Amino acid sequence: MSLGQRSLLGMLTGGLSVVIKTGLNIILIPTLIATLGLDVFGLYVLLIAIFEISTLLDLGITDALVTSLSGKAHNPQAKNSYLTVGHLLYSALALLFLLGGAAVYPGFSGLFHVSPQLKPLAQTGFLLIMLESVLMVYGAYYQAILLSHCSQQWTNLADSVYAILSNGGALLALWLGGDLTLIFGLRLLAALLRLSIIVVRANRAEPRLWCRNTPFCLQTLQKLFRLSGHAMMINFSIIVSHKIDDIVIAKFLPISAVGVYEIVFRFLGVTLQICLKLQEGIYPLFARMAALNQTAEARQLFLRASCFLNFVGASTLMLIVLFYPELFGIFSAGKVPLAQTLPILALAVPCVLSGILQMPANALLFTWGQHRFLSVTSILAALANLGLSFILVQHWGIVGVTLGTLIPQLLQHQWGLIGQACRTLKISAGDYLKSVYGAIFFPLLVSFGWAQLGRFLMSFRPWANEAMALGIIALIALSALGLGAWLWLRRNTSAQEKAQLRQFIAQKFFRQKFFRQNEKNTPNALTLDSLS
Repeated sequence: MSLGQRSLLGMLTGGLSVVIKTGLNIILIPTLIATLGLDVFGLYVLLIAIFEISTLLDLGITDALVTSLSGKAHNPQAKNSYLTVGHLLYSALALLFLLGGAAVYPGFSGLFHVSPQLKPLAQTGFLLIMLESVLMVYGAYYQAILLSHCSQQWTNLADSVYAILSNGGALLALWLGGDLTLIFGLRLLAALLRLSIIVVRANRAEPRLWCRNTPFCLQTLQKLFRLSGHAMMINFSIIVSHKIDDIVIAKFLPISAVGVYEIVFRFLGVTLQICLKLQEGIYPLFARMAALNQTAEARQLFLRASCFLNFVGASTLMLIVLFYPELFGIFSAGKVPLAQTLPILALAVPCVLSGILQMPANALLFTWGQHRFLSVTSILAALANLGLSFILVQHWGIVGVTLGTLIPQLLQHQWGLIGQACRTLKISAGDYLKSVYGAIFFPLLVSFGWAQLGRFLMSFRPWANEAMALGIIALIALSALGLGAWLWLRRNTSAQEKAQLRQFIAQKFFRQKFFRQNEKNTPNALTLDSLS
């Protein structure tokens, strides 16, 4: 299977993984709020935020290792050296996380506005989430190996299994009367199974992964640290810009405010998760292009990836905003006033879309050696975000935190990362706007019109229950996305690319033997190339 086909398969399985996780979250979150209350949900969100922060505290080694392994794909000796050093670093990092969590554990509940009744639950939950974080950090080594081979379909499969067992198990636990302790215990078991799947597949991608005789190389360690130092700064900025908001809110506002803030961003976070999965494969592709000095190919990939992510992000956000009142009522279990969240939504939508658009630029700049620029702009944006959030939360509450995130992100993403990527690839502002925004205008307009028609038709009939209404909304959204995607593909892909896509689908969903046999035995057999 070619790199392009593996990347496409990774994109498809990544999208499926996000759909599974999102579908279970849509059921889990309102069930959790209705069963355990908004305060407990706020504690749940806080612990999940800590888990997500810990998975980013990998010293930037993951991005550095993926880039290094991809660039050394044709040099087995150098690649083996990076694998040896990488495993040592991740093992040490997992141990460091374990010791750090043990140090914080005794006084964890006293750091935030947690009621006395919830303190024992907070302590137990933190212990379990800390152990899960250790497993995730160690598993990132094997995940980096699969990503360097453009085999992220296996990490996506592992993520899907993890989502089914953790979120599905949490639903079952809530229906049986379980509490937050049981939910986090199930997450820990699911993380163990996820790690097992990734380890097995990584060993198949790199035979004799555990039996290598390559000695430890200090020079390789230094190279990896030079590269990971910049990646660490980028990850730090992501933590401050996207994950620290929950910590700030929990410090200055009641714990229930964390739940309100997170409900809105989890709506929009669906779009971010989809796009993160879709763009995973471009990191190793950009790394290979950088190693071969393929500027023209990188320019084309950058524009196409930006256009595609812009279409997916804008379409999904448009549908979420269009059906927001209905979805929010279901998602919040009727416990949060809609009007309270509208200012947060208005600020969060451009913030999320900006974050999506910068993904190809970030991947390009990182793999093409512009680490200093990434580090400096990321740190400046993160510090500005942190400072603004601390100041504005005391005056405007949750809205202030959202605004403190939006302003630095827009400046860094649009003027900084995207602008620098265009300058590196010699893309004018006009070409970028035409290729990334102009190309999606008509498909997005048609998709919006179709969804608006569906919403109008829905208003004629009151649905019997929330599940039926949610199902109708899902059908309208999927049909609108499908129509828009079909138009986008027709307008933005060449005849050769369409033929390659048809061949890939046939190879994956039909038996190749069946097609070959028909071509041999039937004089006028219908071949893939003749399909229109």
